[in-house]
Amino acid sequence: MKDGLALFVLGLIGIGGFLLWQAHTDAVQPVSSVTVPVDWTVPPPSPPAPKAVPLVKPPAPVVEASPVAVVVPAPEPPPTVVQPDPPPFPAVEEISSGAPAEVVTTKFGDPALSMLTSNRRRMVGTYVYARDKGREATVIRLEDGKVTSAYSKGVRAQAVGLSIPRQKRTE
Repeated sequence: MKDGLALFVLGLIGIGGFLLWQAHTDAVQPVSSVTVPVDWTVPPPSPPAPKAVPLVKPPAPVVEASPVAVVVPAPEPPPTVVQPDPPPFPAVEEISSGAPAEVVTTKFGDPALSMLTSNRRRMVGTYVYARDKGREATVIRLEDGKVTSAYSKGVRAQAVGLSIPRQKRTE
């Protein structure tokens, strides 16, 4: 118990000495006063500046303006927007098995739908190219970035004549 108290007191003295050393103060004479004389005399006021006399300008003559003809430029024609031709729609015959995926996207553009997943440590992807609101589609399957298979789904033949439902006939 006595050892713990002695250690505590020594620690406090050590911390206090360190703080006094860091404070850069004189521990023997902590306060030093310096007397500074104060000058209480008031400087004399400066004389007031003379007032400026306002100058009166003669009124400006009134000039009547003649009406100005307004020139309205002709409106510019709207710029013509040139849209590039869409990439060709892929047919199954145009897609070679084993071709890299970059060749397919370069030739036919970005697919309408693309999916990518992994199966047994292989990357499996599917590109779907569609047109006519999805009625015609070409599906391309990829494994590890190379084409493995491709197939197309087309529109079924439309019925003609009386075999068409009434709703479709009136449209």
